[in-house]
Amino acid sequence: MRIQKEKRPAASDGKKANLSGGLKKLLILAAVSILSCAVYFTVIGVAGPEVQMAMIIIFLVLSCGLAVFYFIYNRGLVLSGATPDMLSGEKSYEEREAEIAEAAERRRKTRWIAVAVFALILPVLLDAFYLFVLEDVLPSGIKSWLS
Repeated sequence: MRIQKEKRPAASDGKKANLSGGLKKLLILAAVSILSCAVYFTVIGVAGPEVQMAMIIIFLVLSCGLAVFYFIYNRGLVLSGATPDMLSGEKSYEEREAEIAEAAERRRKTRWIAVAVFALILPVLLDAFYLFVLEDVLPSGIKSWLS
């Protein structure tokens, strides 16, 4: 007996080929990060020193606030990777399974916050890398082009 393999739709079939979950998440993360970097570096390049400092502070405060909210809402991620056998024996097995399922649901609901934290902190880190590392290393011709 032969097992029939499921045929994946080609891009030319008129149907969209489904992206795998991981690739889709990576593309969303890249798009949000590029948008965040574009906004940050556009404002930094156009604005005066006071606005530049305010932009850095806004990005850092937002990313830190979202990160703190993420960890508080997910209860410190203490149940990440836990099994019912690892939890306290005072509760029934079903209660422990429900607690683990609730923790997984909380992590699923707040996935977008982790993307936002990464997208907000990335431009600040790239800016700091340029200011403290690349500025001393790069030749003057490239510096004038980047400025």
